Amino acid sequence: MRDPRTVITSDFVQNAFSAAIIPGYVNFYPFGSLLIGGLLAWITHSYRKSIYQAAQLEVASTELGRYFSPSVRDTIVSQQVSFGGVRVEAAVLFSDIRGFTSMSEKLTAEETVAFLRAYHERMVEVIYRNGGTVDKFIGDGIMVTFGTPQPRSDDAERAVRCAIEMLATLDAMNAQGKTPVAMGIGIDFGHVIAGNIGSASRLEYTVIGDTVNTASRIESATKEYGKSILFSEAVRSRLPAHMHTVEVAEVHLRGKAIGTKLYSVS
Repeated sequence: MRDPRTVITSDFVQNAFSAAIIPGYVNFYPFGSLLIGGLLAWITHSYRKSIYQAAQLEVASTELGRYFSPSVRDTIVSQQVSFGGVRVEAAVLFSDIRGFTSMSEKLTAEETVAFLRAYHERMVEVIYRNGGTVDKFIGDGIMVTFGTPQPRSDDAERAVRCAIEMLATLDAMNAQGKTPVAMGIGIDFGHVIAGNIGSASRLEYTVIGDTVNTASRIESATKEYGKSILFSEAVRSRLPAHMHTVEVAEVHLRGKAIGTKLYSVS
């Protein structure tokens, strides 16, 4: 106030938009500065937090997109489905390329990888289109679940429809490729335990249980019976009446005390 350069005013507009000050407001200036500074700090913090959360959701969505179809992924994100471990009923599908080892011996490493990449991309499109979850790739094989992380009433039907469509897609690939290949698919339905399984440094969302083992052994049986698709009685009993099936055989799968009836589509 003693500085001769100080401009004194009683006009609030002049005070707000110029260097002029109102003497009665002198004590308000530091408080106002702190108030405005605190408000700006809170806005900045909230904005940074929102960006961080959005980035986390984007990363999570990208990771989920590796395993789940877009519709299933959106449901997981919106409903915050738990991955801690649950027991659910689900259909488990195993697929495997017939004679892939001998075929790969005739190809270079680059050609083998390129073939598998193209094959997996086409199959994953089919799996996602039918609402399946890619559990894992096992070399040239694929393990798929229908009913995880959330079960649906038509899981068994969608698994069989997916298998049929996978074979049709493979036929289309064979028509374009130089080396035709065949595929076997086995499906079972039953209780599984689904959740993040592994160590603290590496977790994997997967399913375990007798249904998984049975589906894998049914897939192996497709070689013996010369069928591209085989599934259990548990799957057949859940198919709609208009899906015609045929009984192939009753077999004693390893680890099973009683016989397992195997069916295929007619």
